[in-house]
Formats: sequence, C-alpha cells, structure tokens
Amino acid sequence: MEILKKLKLFISGSLEEERTKARAKELEFCFLTLIFSDMLGIPNLYLPFIIDLIPRTGEKFRWWTQKLAEHKSVIFHKSGEIGEVL
Repeated sequence: MEILKKLKLFISGSLEEERTKARAKELEFCFLTLIFSDMLGIPNLYLPFIIDLIPRTGEKFRWWTQKLAEHKSVIFHKSGEIGEVL
C-alpha cells in the first residue's frame, strides 16, 4: 500500500513539473511581450526602465516572434470560423 502511495506521489510530481514548465514558458512569453511591446506599437510607460533589459533578452527575440506568430495564426483561424458562422 505504501508503495502505491509513493508511486502516485512520484507520478503526480512528474506531471506537476511539466505544468510548471509550461506555465514558466507562458510567463516568459508575457514578460517578453511587455519588453518588446513598443515594437508592436503598444505604448509602454515602463520603457525607460525596460530599455536595459532589451540587449539581455536579444537571444529570446526569435523565439518570441515565432510564438507571437503562432498566437496570431490561432486568432486568425478562430476569427475565420466566427466569420463563417455569421
């Protein structure tokens, strides 16, 4: 019985780690969107404070633009479905 409890704890811990990694990636995407929001035409009041972070996040810029394109494609796909229904 104790082995089953430990096995269940091990499996739930593994699943929790995957959810935590996915959440961390989503938060990183949101943070990079805040940093690069000026490039999207969104006024950023925190730009004087964020300007120092831009060179440090340069290597993540390509990942962010790819992720942004994925989000846009999902939005365009969903809006197309809504347009067809109307």
